[in-house]
Amino acid sequence: EGVFHTSGPGKVINWHPDDIAEGVDAHTQAVWYRALMAASEVESVAGSKSRVKLMLRQRAELKRHALRLLWDQETGALIGNPADPARNHP
Repeated sequence: EGVFHTSGPGKVINWHPDDIAEGVDAHTQAVWYRALMAASEVESVAGSKSRVKLMLRQRAELKRHALRLLWDQETGALIGNPADPARNHP
């Protein structure tokens, strides 16, 4: 779906003990976004232009989907995880 999920067999990430960790997590999306940004910068210097284009497309897709799922219009901030009823803002 364009985002990275923090749950699955043997993997759950939870940065705040009271938050639910399953599903789409804002922190995970931010980490992947920054990783794609850094990797595309390295590729632009030492790698392939086609991989740079691919990573830029992946980064744009990740951002679009993450904002659609995690943006809280009322507060103007990301929620930590849409599955968490607390709707914390990291």
